[in-house]
Amino acid sequence: MTRYIRNYLTNDANRTQLLPANSGIESANIESQIAEYNKQLLQRNSLVANSSAENPLVMDMDQALASMRGAIIRSIDNQIVTLNSQIKSLRQTEQQTTSRIAANPTQAKYLLSVERQQKVKEALYLFLLQKREENELSQAFTAYNTRIVTPPHGSMLPTSPVRKNIFMVAFALGLLIPTVIIFMRENMNTVYGEGKIWRV
Repeated sequence: MTRYIRNYLTNDANRTQLLPANSGIESANIESQIAEYNKQLLQRNSLVANSSAENPLVMDMDQALASMRGAIIRSIDNQIVTLNSQIKSLRQTEQQTTSRIAANPTQAKYLLSVERQQKVKEALYLFLLQKREENELSQAFTAYNTRIVTPPHGSMLPTSPVRKNIFMVAFALGLLIPTVIIFMRENMNTVYGEGKIWRV
């Protein structure tokens, strides 16, 4: 991206074009310079649209924009140098790590085993994830092939409680309870004395 933006800036055909914003360059300075450049360029293009390129204000803005382009190019060159040094350092670290792994067969074997396990687990996870999605789709779009074989029938009256049974039980209890009470009173209403039973 830094090389692309540098080539874009150095191309004379893009002098009146905006620079790509949010390019992903990890430099807040360059991003702020690009934002300021785009802001100034929009003002310059708006002024040209209302007047002409021969306007003294437009010419002053062109000089300021050229100066800003030069500053951005210098910042990008510094960024490219920094990135190249980082890439060189990473490649050296990679070579050292590769040489250490190659010098230790046990460690290489362990890393291969870990890599195989990772691939197996990844494949299993993707398989289970696919099955879960298929199951959810099948549940969401299943057409229920159901039909009524026999229409429902029966009485609309409640099945319980049955009033007839309640009335019969209440009637039986109504006859039984007074009979039991009278029977108990007759049996308990006696006085024992002098060998005779006197009824009260």
